[in-house]
Amino acid sequence: MIHFLLQTFIFSPQALHRRGTARKQLGSTLGAAQDFENALRLEPGNTSLAKERDAAVVAHLAVAQLQMPSKRVRVAVEAKVCQHVMCDV
Repeated sequence: MIHFLLQTFIFSPQALHRRGTARKQLGSTLGAAQDFENALRLEPGNTSLAKERDAAVVAHLAVAQLQMPSKRVRVAVEAKVCQHVMCDV
């Protein structure tokens, strides 16, 4: 249903925010971070979206670190995610 709405309202920050929230609750933290980032691009001054995006990125990195076989791979993933978010790698 949300995917259909996003096809109809592709430039709707509210639709992106709702899908990001749903993805986060389902454990898809990277997808959630991407949705929050896209919504934030449409509403750059929305601080609550920025906080949710940052929380989703942190959650994704925590999961990724648990699954990463080596530090070199983990650093590469962190650098890729941090391209969109100001963070220390």
